[in-house]
Amino acid sequence: MVAVGNTGYNSMLQVWDVKTGKVLVRLTGHKDVVTAVQFSSDGTKLISGSWDRTVKIWDTATWHELKSFAGHTSAVRSVALSSDGTLLLTGADDKTMRLWDVASGEELALFSGMTGQVTSVAFSPDGQTAVSGTNHNEVLE
Repeated sequence: MVAVGNTGYNSMLQVWDVKTGKVLVRLTGHKDVVTAVQFSSDGTKLISGSWDRTVKIWDTATWHELKSFAGHTSAVRSVALSSDGTLLLTGADDKTMRLWDVASGEELALFSGMTGQVTSVAFSPDGQTAVSGTNHNEVLE
């Protein structure tokens, strides 16, 4: 399976079967272009971020939306789920990175002070460190 956002600048998120080359499902929960996607390490969830300033978690068995996260003030560009699936990291054009508790949906931390849009976020394998990259050549840990 592969997930694709930003298809023709619409709000649709498509999941494709790589073996057959056919669309398995079209997810329509976002209200603007989908710019970030990631599957959970166990494949049971799909995370998506959008220009609509939200992040959504989808159940890959039913393709229903499990949770939506809102807090960024501009387009979400990057998402990362910790390997244990308990923490979500998001980066956006508002020059912030946010850390979320997946179970409660609560924002745990706001990291600001970057001079550029946060275009990439990641967790270390043990989930103890988060990093971000910006379009101003910054990498922050």
